[in-house]
Amino acid sequence: MIGYRPWPLVGYCWLYITPAVCTSTFIYSLVKYSPLKYNNTYVYPGWAYVLGWCLTLSSAVCVPVWMLNKLSQTPGTLRQRLRLLCRPSQDLPLARKQKGDCSVLSSDPVALLSADERQRETTARPGAPDLDTSVC
Repeated sequence: MIGYRPWPLVGYCWLYITPAVCTSTFIYSLVKYSPLKYNNTYVYPGWAYVLGWCLTLSSAVCVPVWMLNKLSQTPGTLRQRLRLLCRPSQDLPLARKQKGDCSVLSSDPVALLSADERQRETTARPGAPDLDTSVC
């Protein structure tokens, strides 16, 4: 994405240091919570807090709700659905250019599995149709 491979330190920062700092900041803000004051005299009423949280959650809750909606509507096992939904869309111009035009990925979640996983899927479900082993 940036034209070169970043240092390994960047990966460790994103995996461990950033989540640790964000989590500790969140916990600290919960522990040290105090009600808002205007000019150190006026304390806002409870309904104002409720209104503020409703406005905040109205935009923040859209992402998890959309994710659950997509997970529930996509066919396949949970592993297949997650693998399919976490891949770039096939109608993106760069994805087609790099990987070739492969329409099987967008329509068949079983095609995303490796050959070993496909073999386990067919042996785990007797009577299941034979799966195409060709992958783009």
